Amino acid sequence: MANLLILSFGSTSYEGETLHFENGGFQKLKELELQRLHQLSSIFIDSGALQSLEKLQIMNIPELKAVPSGIQNLKKLQVLDILYMPTEFLQRIDPNGGEDYFMIKHVPHLHFVTKNRAFLLAERAANILCGVIEVCSIPFHQTKLN
Repeated sequence: MANLLILSFGSTSYEGETLHFENGGFQKLKELELQRLHQLSSIFIDSGALQSLEKLQIMNIPELKAVPSGIQNLKKLQVLDILYMPTEFLQRIDPNGGEDYFMIKHVPHLHFVTKNRAFLLAERAANILCGVIEVCSIPFHQTKLN
């Protein structure tokens, strides 16, 4: 697995509550997809793990309420896709006071898909209306917030 470039975890591929990427792990991995992991409640990324990761997709993980711990250490991360995540997760990454926003603000391209109009992170961040089955792409670090 040392030369693995793309890794996808789906609903039947991982059933644990915690996912831990250890120091030195997956050094050549470019893309990681985490989808429909209904038991997963926490993700830890050690500072020496996933050092080549360019794209991370987090999709429909209802028990995950916070950004993966250590995501701020992924210096090559260019794209972060957040799809159908719980409101608590989205509130934590809100650039207007979200307690986890500092961990993802280095990522040039943040993409959100939400089916809940009650929390519109993208609308507040870039005056883009997001909603049911719409995609928003926002370069947060370049967006001036009011």
